[in-house]
Amino acid sequence: MTYTDWPFILSSVFLRPLDASDVNTSYLNWFSDPVVCRYIDYANSAPAIDDLKLYVEERTNLSTCLFLGIFDNTSGTLIGTLKFEPINFTLNTAELGILIGSPDYRGKGIAKQALSGAFALLKSQYGISQVTLGVKSDNNSALGLYKSLGFNIISSSTDSLRMMASI
Repeated sequence: MTYTDWPFILSSVFLRPLDASDVNTSYLNWFSDPVVCRYIDYANSAPAIDDLKLYVEERTNLSTCLFLGIFDNTSGTLIGTLKFEPINFTLNTAELGILIGSPDYRGKGIAKQALSGAFALLKSQYGISQVTLGVKSDNNSALGLYKSLGFNIISSSTDSLRMMASI
């Protein structure tokens, strides 16, 4: 990834590439939260802290992945993550994954703020014009967020949806 002006500061959070040093007990504990376990498949693997650090290191070393931490502007606390992987620079597309891991920050517009900022960055710095994602069909909060950002359902299965948006 070529963007170098980190952190990318928004009104109440900032984004910057996630690093293995950001992986701590608080981050690990997100994956035992019942809400996270219900909607994030990776959480059901019950990762250990070393596994999570290795995962972050592997992702950040890929040229087709932009793995960002979402940090509170005031405290600097990591409150969530955004991952765009794979990024296809030929087709100008990216697959999105987002997690607001800290329960205190859910339902407060943080995800919308972070995604809007990240989409602007992806478009202006990397030429990405289309983002896709998968979401559990009963995750009403996420569905409302994605629809408000212009995502449309492109396919469905028993318990999940595929969505796409032009950015």
